[in-house]
Amino acid sequence: MFRIFKSLCNLFHKLILAAKKDYYSNLVSSSSENPKCLWETINKLLNHKSSSLLPSSTPGTSLAYSFASFFNNKISKLGSLFSTPTTSSTHIPSPASTFPDFSYFTPASERQSTRFCQTAPTTI
Repeated sequence: MFRIFKSLCNLFHKLILAAKKDYYSNLVSSSSENPKCLWETINKLLNHKSSSLLPSSTPGTSLAYSFASFFNNKISKLGSLFSTPTTSSTHIPSPASTFPDFSYFTPASERQSTRFCQTAPTTI
């Protein structure tokens, strides 16, 4: 009795392996014409997780302050270029007003961001 059970279990196991082999072979061969689809299939079968192409996110406020600081420094550097006397014969007039102070940046609301994205030009 045990011998029959064991042989049936072995047969069942062999049939499962054969079915899996056929399934995976058909899955790979059906996507072999499309390389992108083939690699997606292979990665799924191997349980590969795709790595994120985007960097990890930073909090909105620190990102806003980082941008503000970057542009504030750029504007200050540009302003100092125009305030130094030039030795060339062409005259570049000094700006009439001072540059705005970008040391503080108020984050945009979700509504303002959405409105901005909807009204932005879509040309590439």
